[in-house]
Amino acid sequence: MRQLYLNYSRAKNIIRQGFNQKPWYLIFAITGRCNQRCKMCYYWQRIENSNSANELTLDEIRLIASQFDNLFQLTISGGEPLLRENCLEIAQTFAGETPVQRITLTSNGSMPVRVEKFVQLFCASNPHVTLSVNLSIDGLKETHDKIRGFPGAFDKFLETFDLLGKLKSKYKNLERATATTVSTANQDEIINLLDFIEKRLDI
Repeated sequence: MRQLYLNYSRAKNIIRQGFNQKPWYLIFAITGRCNQRCKMCYYWQRIENSNSANELTLDEIRLIASQFDNLFQLTISGGEPLLRENCLEIAQTFAGETPVQRITLTSNGSMPVRVEKFVQLFCASNPHVTLSVNLSIDGLKETHDKIRGFPGAFDKFLETFDLLGKLKSKYKNLERATATTVSTANQDEIINLLDFIEKRLDI
């Protein structure tokens, strides 16, 4: 069994922020656009009608960020957040305007080139912020591709996940993680998927 050890000063900061009346954790969907059509998605109607014209501008986001002076954790989600060309600038805005210590980027892992660029530029310029890239995996190859409505989704996921492993050796403030949505579409494969995650991905 693996154990997580938290140093004392960091634990104090988390407790102090957690019991503050001001928000310390923000989940921010920066776009409704997505390049996959997941069977279990609750957001598909918004995705079908989404375009960049409906998104908050960077100036509007900067104004929002300025209000979060107690922020510890920011989760950037979508849609697929990396479909926004200025996804990096949004993360940089929160890193510069707030006391955030952790930023999680949720992604379907279909765009390894964009992930690599985001990680390199963010981690190098914000060594004080831990960046966790959280990739979705909902089954083994056939099941995952079927659920995601995206042929080749599983292979792209692996390519992106392995790329993050290489980047971790360079950036000490980088973490990688996975997320799985359990549904009737994959419930019979969950144990095999967990075995695969433990053995192949070493989460």
